[in-house]
Amino acid sequence: YVVLTSGLRIGAVTKQMDLQLMIDYIIGLAGSSIDQNKAAKIAQVIVAGNSVVIEEEEDAEYAHFKKQTKDENDKRVNEGIKNAMQDMDLTFTSLASSVNLIVMPGEDDPTNITLPQNKLPKFFFRSAAAYSTFNCATNPCGIEVNGRVLLGTSGQNIDNLAKYTNADKDIDYLERTLQWRHLAPTAPDTLSCYAFKDGDPFVITECPDIYFAGNQEAFSTKIIEGREGNKVRLVMVPEFSKTSSVVLVNLKNLECKEITFKSTQLKSN
Repeated sequence: YVVLTSGLRIGAVTKQMDLQLMIDYIIGLAGSSIDQNKAAKIAQVIVAGNSVVIEEEEDAEYAHFKKQTKDENDKRVNEGIKNAMQDMDLTFTSLASSVNLIVMPGEDDPTNITLPQNKLPKFFFRSAAAYSTFNCATNPCGIEVNGRVLLGTSGQNIDNLAKYTNADKDIDYLERTLQWRHLAPTAPDTLSCYAFKDGDPFVITECPDIYFAGNQEAFSTKIIEGREGNKVRLVMVPEFSKTSSVVLVNLKNLECKEITFKSTQLKSN
């Protein structure tokens, strides 16, 4: 199996219990014996962006309402950043101690905002980086897991495409980019990207088995079949901070389901 998740937004006050339950499930400490058997077969976890919440500095014009000086506000913000980064490191350490983990950057993560986004620096992860199972990847990201080719983004390309075109379902935007063989058809016009001289890195040159987009409003999936009979599993990965959900994909048959974590229940759809 491969687990796809996104939008953890570690550092926010919400979903902390749900996040811990998700970690416990993946490392085999939660759920029924059937769940634990599946967890033992997880070959890869991919976090598709927006992993951390970095608190912004208080607007100086309104800071006096909270009776904070600039130095006090700076100290509060810096402490918040430090705690959020430490919590992110500890979260990924827990996962990397038991399973292969890839972390992609997202729109709100501390890296460049233009596509392709660079890997998050490993010095952010002093504990997690000690594990050989932990790796940072670019956005977009293409990898191979147990003979299956996975290709995906943290969702900026789909969100931007949805602003300027129409579709019956959100997953149709994902399908279109695959049909067009281009990950970011609206770049650079309305989606920031680097100017490449010798080629376009967003051109899809190899048909993936699993094609995903992270940080989506809701889970959605479908199978499409190519002219040569090859099948591609499309996955809209929900934002965990809003849905408390991850996606589990079977690498053998490409079956796919959403797993929702609540502090009071564990639900598999």
